[in-house]
Amino acid sequence: MSNIDFSQSEFDRAYQFLKSIRQAAALFYYTKLGVSLGYCADIANMSKMDFIYFLSENGVSVFDFEN
Repeated sequence: MSNIDFSQSEFDRAYQFLKSIRQAAALFYYTKLGVSLGYCADIANMSKMDFIYFLSENGVSVFDFEN
């Protein structure tokens, strides 16, 4: 079995890609499926506060004034 060598830039791109996938999944679960903020923050590998900021950057409010 041979080893696969990655350059640092390739590793960084792969890491950023996986980070984006986790954040997109967490955003989908939170907005479309109603999964809790805390669980979605865990999925995105963020603190709850960082996830709230992430939601805000993506036009999602954590406050529901419709009910």
